[in-house]
Amino acid sequence: MRLIRKVRSLTPLTILVAVAATLLTSGGAYATAKTLITGKQVKDSSLTGRDVKNGSLTNSDFKNGTLTAKQFKKGTLLQGTQGAGGAQGAAGEQGATGLTGATGLTGAAGLAGLTGLTGASGAQGEQGLPRHPRPQRRAGPARPEG
Repeated sequence: MRLIRKVRSLTPLTILVAVAATLLTSGGAYATAKTLITGKQVKDSSLTGRDVKNGSLTNSDFKNGTLTAKQFKKGTLLQGTQGAGGAQGAAGEQGATGLTGATGLTGAAGLAGLTGLTGASGAQGEQGLPRHPRPQRRAGPARPEG
């Protein structure tokens, strides 16, 4: 009942101010909802870091594989543990034959070989011409010794 008595005592100016305040408040909420930008309205690559509030994006805001290490400052990503080693790869094809190398230096002389075995005796040759006796020297004057 008190409220009804207070309403009767309100002046038309007070009622006008209350209605105006209600309209302004609700109209602002309507305007905010109408001007809210959605992802469909944003062109690709048009937003920058300045347009996004720090800490407002989470993991669920990104698809897997869309962010790479190149897109982060050095030292901001933590190093993970090393993965298991991969399987042995297939053998490669044989390479082309290389060029012929230069001729090397002459080596040192080898050691002398062993003396060979004595050969078999040959067949006897034909009879030669008879031998002529040598002429004898004449005795001449004696030579001086000296």
